[in-house]
Amino acid sequence: MNQALSINDAIQKSSALFNQGKLQESETICRSILAASPNNADANHILGLIAIRCNNHSDAIKFIKNAINANTNNAQFYDSIGNAYALSKNTEEAIRSFKKALSLNNTVAKTHYNLANIYLQKNDLAEAKEYLKTAIKLNPEHIQAIYNLSLIYSQEGEYGKAETLLLKLNNSSPTDIRILYNLANNYAKAGKHQKALETYHKAISIKPDFFEAYFSIGNLYRLLNDSDNAIKNYQQSLRLKPDLVEAKNNMAIVYMENKDYNNAIFHFAEAAKINPQYTFTFLNFANLYKKIGDTNQAEALYKKAIKLDPNFTEAYYNLASLYSDTAQIDMAITHFEKAIALNPRHAPAFKDLGMVYKQMGKFELATKMFKSAISFDPTFAEAYRELSSVKKLSKDDAELSAMQEMLAQAKLTDEERMHLSFGLARAYEGLNEYDDAFKHLSQANLSRRKLFPYNKEAIQTSFNKIKALFSSEFIEKHKGLGSPDKTPIFILGMPRSGSSLIEQILATHSKVYGAGELNYIEQSLNSISSASTDLKYPDNLNNIDKDSLIQLAESYIKRVREHAPDAEYIIDKMPQNFVYIGLIKMILPKAKIIHSTRDAMDTCLSIYKHGFYEGHAYADNLQDLGEYYKLYQDLMNHWDKIFPESIHEVNYENLVAKQEEESRRLLNFCDLPWEEECLSFYKTKRRVHTASSTQVKKAIYKDSVKLWKKFEQHLQPLKQALNYHDN
Repeated sequence: MNQALSINDAIQKSSALFNQGKLQESETICRSILAASPNNADANHILGLIAIRCNNHSDAIKFIKNAINANTNNAQFYDSIGNAYALSKNTEEAIRSFKKALSLNNTVAKTHYNLANIYLQKNDLAEAKEYLKTAIKLNPEHIQAIYNLSLIYSQEGEYGKAETLLLKLNNSSPTDIRILYNLANNYAKAGKHQKALETYHKAISIKPDFFEAYFSIGNLYRLLNDSDNAIKNYQQSLRLKPDLVEAKNNMAIVYMENKDYNNAIFHFAEAAKINPQYTFTFLNFANLYKKIGDTNQAEALYKKAIKLDPNFTEAYYNLASLYSDTAQIDMAITHFEKAIALNPRHAPAFKDLGMVYKQMGKFELATKMFKSAISFDPTFAEAYRELSSVKKLSKDDAELSAMQEMLAQAKLTDEERMHLSFGLARAYEGLNEYDDAFKHLSQANLSRRKLFPYNKEAIQTSFNKIKALFSSEFIEKHKGLGSPDKTPIFILGMPRSGSSLIEQILATHSKVYGAGELNYIEQSLNSISSASTDLKYPDNLNNIDKDSLIQLAESYIKRVREHAPDAEYIIDKMPQNFVYIGLIKMILPKAKIIHSTRDAMDTCLSIYKHGFYEGHAYADNLQDLGEYYKLYQDLMNHWDKIFPESIHEVNYENLVAKQEEESRRLLNFCDLPWEEECLSFYKTKRRVHTASSTQVKKAIYKDSVKLWKKFEQHLQPLKQALNYHDN
């Protein structure tokens, strides 16, 4: 009995020493106990705790197993070995151990908290949340459990619940910057931007060198489109921590978003120097080069990111998008599939792969991809919209009901509302319910106008400047200064006027490659803008010299040639090139220019229905659309006067009615011998990367002629703006 009391006293003394941090003295006592009583559970347990404290997890597990073998009903032992397993990254054994502890005693808040942490590591927020709730119920003052639960609520979008918990913690610990910082983060995510800024600054007042807070303030200002304050705060975070690569990267992104590409390039390069292993710098740097049209540099940087991290899903996804944009179809498909292999729930990759299949005319595969995207993200508005473009939805289709239900939600963004409304408009048009279709079209375009504000006066001024600059005298002055290259065939005019059909006919010819819509003319023009005055087209051409004209021509031809090095002719069917006809004739006087036209009402309605993903800000208001069309007509009349008989017009209605006759005239203008295959253009396997991809994969049909009549009662503002008279 005396010996038992002596061991008990020794255990208590060893435990007290352990709690005081005197690990060596505590261990000495425990080993003395084990020398006399090798199976003593408490001594083994304390030695296990000492091993945990010393990061010797294997010894910890060994000692605590001995303790459990000696006493299988002690919940604390299972909790301790659970911690040892957790620290050694054996999460499954940790879970089993914590659950065993709770089966013996479920009133210990610490064990519930420990188990919650394991589930947090596994990103199982639902399980973690329940165990944290129980831990707090058992111990309402468990600060770390409250803190972790608040982070889960914030991550799941339950900002009100997160705020309540964080304010409780802040009241008890008002100078804890970690709590203030996450409270500010939660305010920012909840849209309480002013409160977020105030709380970040409160944290900074406590810790003036709190670089993380400055970084987050920069991110918030970026979200609010306040570029100056965003950059100011990123710079301050970098002054406090010069190697904060995330701040340098985000600062470069702000410059990129503001189209200050020189500064963006500089800061991305600086970020790469700060941390050559930070993959997101190379991803965003590649996105910048893709944006400005340097596809080779973009490709190299995406590959650099992948080399640094072979499992970098977003790098594969963005590289796939680049290949898709540059018509490298097989490479695009391969890389989208790689992104999906790395993340089988990557809804945007499924959606974009569906877009590739749609443009290839593989509509069943496209439908499958869009449905997969929706299955992984049931709120993916853009995927619903694209699905409606390849599948005729019936009233019984789940996707139609889902779109209607989503559209009724108040929290939709303008972009989501736009996509859903365009999708529903297409669905109802397919059901021949034209009034409902137009109702959704109106809503879609109202949402689109918020995303793409339209400056009518600026457009009118620009068109007037173009006509004023490109006079007969100006053209004569620069005659003969361009390149003699005959490669390009330009198809231009208003969008949705039949240009894709013309391209498909020409691209079926053995000597012609259809490169789709290329914005190389515009990009080349931007490259010669004066850095000091930032002049834009047409002002940047006032004093252009021969060398600059040759440079523009050679730059354009070089980039076009990358699409098809061996083709005799390459088509650029960017419709908006109609504003650059004067420049095109100066730099490439031997290039063929084809003007695609169509009934004005049908053209404008088709534009209104389409809802371009970017640009064309005039398109979402019927009156603005009609007035823009009149500006386009006026400018084309100007070009016809300046360059008589140099621009070949192909009218869609004539082409539909007299396909062979119009096709022969078209090929003759392009100095191409007749090839019978041009009449079967829809059989070609080439991909069509435009809004008309679903139509030009079929033989010519007349369904789109006078389509506007089905919506006539809704189109009076357009009709008046066009001064349209039906024949």
